[in-house]
Amino acid sequence: MKNANGPVVVAVLQTLLFASMGIWVRMMQESFTTYQQVYIRVFLAAVFSWVIFAKVIKLKQLKCYRAKTWGVYALRALMAFSVGVLLFTYAIQNTKFATVSFVASLPTLGILSWLMFRERLAKGSLPFIMLSVVGLVMLTNIDLTNFRLGKGELAAIVSMIGFNIGYLLSRKHPDGSNKYQDATIVLTFGWIVPFLAVLTNGERIWPAHITTVAWVGLIASVIINIVGLVMINYVFAHMKAYVAGNIFLLEGVVALIIGMLLYNESVSVRELVGAGVILACAYMVAQKDRRGQTIAAEDPAVEGS
Repeated sequence: MKNANGPVVVAVLQTLLFASMGIWVRMMQESFTTYQQVYIRVFLAAVFSWVIFAKVIKLKQLKCYRAKTWGVYALRALMAFSVGVLLFTYAIQNTKFATVSFVASLPTLGILSWLMFRERLAKGSLPFIMLSVVGLVMLTNIDLTNFRLGKGELAAIVSMIGFNIGYLLSRKHPDGSNKYQDATIVLTFGWIVPFLAVLTNGERIWPAHITTVAWVGLIASVIINIVGLVMINYVFAHMKAYVAGNIFLLEGVVALIIGMLLYNESVSVRELVGAGVILACAYMVAQKDRRGQTIAAEDPAVEGS
């Protein structure tokens, strides 16, 4: 993954993994409540991460971390698994799925990365980012003329911001750490708030009965939580956020294909066109960024716009 295409390949693979989460979540629904799903899979992911990555976790380094460093890890876990996952769940329960999908997929990572890190767009990228929003509207079949800002919609917006901040905070991890160690620590913090949500709702800590199908879904989702978080750490260490954000839009395209192949969901021409627009825009944004990096390497005085 040391070549120029490495981060793009990893971002696409990460998108494929996260798009498949819908399959495993559906498989777990018959045995787990929503909050049980979140806290159990993240807790188990944390436990297995400590075991799998034991050789690359630097315990001596962890002992030297200051409160500020631990705060970054805790804040990232809070943004991703508490604000992101839990509010996304609330949004799904209180507004249309198309609305939540649209809001969650908006390419806002570029704006947040500029606010947090002053990251700039490569020249010529903005038109394709804007066009990808048009593709997203077509893919999700959302009717913007009837869009209203209720509790579900607000939850979706805050959830999207939580996920994005969680992604970007990976850049604040301490020097000398590694993506496996960082993922393990974030997962260690990530299950706590969902677990408190289980207790607050008076739910069982562990389901009374788990079917074979639910076990398969649980195991797969645990693996994806581990691998996906490691991939995110890699992507945001090697790729600009707005480029990654446009590639992540492919999740909607993959979800469309999964729904068609596994659940016999119908696909309209409008959705297919929207998927094509998103694919084309993701490719063009990545190409513009690569070209900008090449020009900057040849002439450091040249900047993006």
